[in-house]
Amino acid sequence: MARRRPQPNARRGLIRAGLTGIVLIIVVVLAVLLVSSLTASTVKAPGSTTIPTPPATPGPLATSTVRSVPTAKPGATATVKAKKQKDVSESPAKGSDHRALMERGSRLLLRRISQATTEDGTVRGKQGLAQFVVGAAGSSKAALYITRSSGPALNAGFGDPYVRPVWSSNGEKILFVSVRASKGFPLAIWSLLQYDLSTHQRTRLATVRALDAEPLGWLRGSPLFTVISQADTSLMTAADEKLTQVSILMPQAVTSAQMSPNGRYISYVVPANCRGTCTLDWFDTQTLHPHFGPTGVPNPTAVGWTGIGRSLFAVIHGRIAMLNAASGRIVLYTLPSNMPARWTHIFRGRPTGSRIVVYDTVSGVKYVGYAR
Repeated sequence: MARRRPQPNARRGLIRAGLTGIVLIIVVVLAVLLVSSLTASTVKAPGSTTIPTPPATPGPLATSTVRSVPTAKPGATATVKAKKQKDVSESPAKGSDHRALMERGSRLLLRRISQATTEDGTVRGKQGLAQFVVGAAGSSKAALYITRSSGPALNAGFGDPYVRPVWSSNGEKILFVSVRASKGFPLAIWSLLQYDLSTHQRTRLATVRALDAEPLGWLRGSPLFTVISQADTSLMTAADEKLTQVSILMPQAVTSAQMSPNGRYISYVVPANCRGTCTLDWFDTQTLHPHFGPTGVPNPTAVGWTGIGRSLFAVIHGRIAMLNAASGRIVLYTLPSNMPARWTHIFRGRPTGSRIVVYDTVSGVKYVGYAR
């Protein structure tokens, strides 16, 4: 009898076909994921921000590298109200700009700390000496006392001891700044203050949020000061509770500016907090144009003006160089052996014939250099 051939099981065939389909689907999905991981760009996690590494801080300038500075045209200055400013949080800049601003603020803070050990903030005016008295070491708040030849000392108010006050030419007024912490960047709010010795009144002239603010003097009767905000240093005047931007002094931080005795020029050294090789420049407040001087100043303190303000002088490459502010002509003198490397007070110069007498306006100590 013939053996019966077994018949296929229809149910078992369906199960095998289904399993085969599932395996194929899994293989296709894995292949797609593998290709996607190899070709797709990196996806940021929600809420995260990638901050690129900022460029290295440039070293001291060997030559003056800035040759054009944007300036505001006369009569076209920007005016903003300085009254009723609130301390509100602001959103900081994103990415590399934010990191660069934070690093710049840190460098300025280091400058202020190092400056406290080399400059005592004492200035002499026609009415006497003005000097900060710090209550606690490292404090950013100190009392400004004015000591006169006759009468009791005057307390002009509290200010920042790391920023030098500035006397008016007649000795009746003095400018200084105070600073307080802020929630928003750049974490500091500066106030420009004026004390009048004739009325014994202290006036808050302006309030700005900035990295740094320093008084210079008076420009056509209005108090003038520098404001470092983000990537540049601006010249600002304060009058009638308003801030007016006169011009951009430099497209970088400037923390060593001095106004000439005649009120026309402003000298400064760049880069900020330089050591060894600094560049001496000056700015004409009448033409609103900068002048670029030589390189070789050892530190930002070694710069001063002659008594009439037509020339500035500085230690450059181991000699005293006197520069005419109008023409740029340079006269070189020998460097006195007893002259300090850092000038703790404002120095003035008096050229007489073949020599220049440089003197400390507070202590009165004189240093003589001879023409070469």
